Amino acid sequence: MATVLDSSTIARMVSHVSEVMFGVTFTGFAPGETRGESLCSRMARLPLRGSSVEVVLSFDRAGSRALAAAFHSCPASKVNECMIDRAIAELLKLVALQVQASLNIQKPLGTPRRTTLAAMAHTLSSTWSDAVHLRSDGLGDLRLWVIDGRGPAPVEGQPARTILRGLRSLIQGLLPF
Repeated sequence: MATVLDSSTIARMVSHVSEVMFGVTFTGFAPGETRGESLCSRMARLPLRGSSVEVVLSFDRAGSRALAAAFHSCPASKVNECMIDRAIAELLKLVALQVQASLNIQKPLGTPRRTTLAAMAHTLSSTWSDAVHLRSDGLGDLRLWVIDGRGPAPVEGQPARTILRGLRSLIQGLLPF
C-alpha cells in the first residue's frame, strides 16, 4: 500500500460525485505526462478558508457549455453565460467541499471567482508542480487542480510536508482502493 495518493485516485474520488451531478468524470495525469502545458482559455478559483489550499478549474468554451447544459438539464444551444457561471461555481464548490471535509476544515466556503493564468502563475508559481491535476473525460477540455499555495517549507535535509501531501495520506486511509 503506497503512502501517497496519486492523481488517479483523487480523480476517482472527485468523479464519483461529479458524474452524478454533471455527467463528467476526471482522470489523473500519468507520471511524466505533460501537466497543464495547454491551459484552456478561462479559469476560476476557489480558495479554502482556513487553509492555503485552492481548487482551480480551467475550461474551454465547449466544455463550459456542455457542463452547464448537463447541470441545468437543457440543450447546449439554450445555455447562456449566467448558466455557465453557475455550473462552474457548483463544480468548484463540489470539489472544494470534498477536499475541505478531508482536511477537516470547519469554515464556510467562499465564492468562486474568475481568474487568469497570469494571476495564478503570479500567486502560485512555486506550487504548480506539487498540485494534483485532473482532466475531464468528455465535455470538452475541463481541468481541475488542487493546490497547496504555501509551497514547500524549507526544512534542512527533509522534504516539506504540505497540506496537499497530508490530504493525499488522509484520503488514502479513507478510500477502499
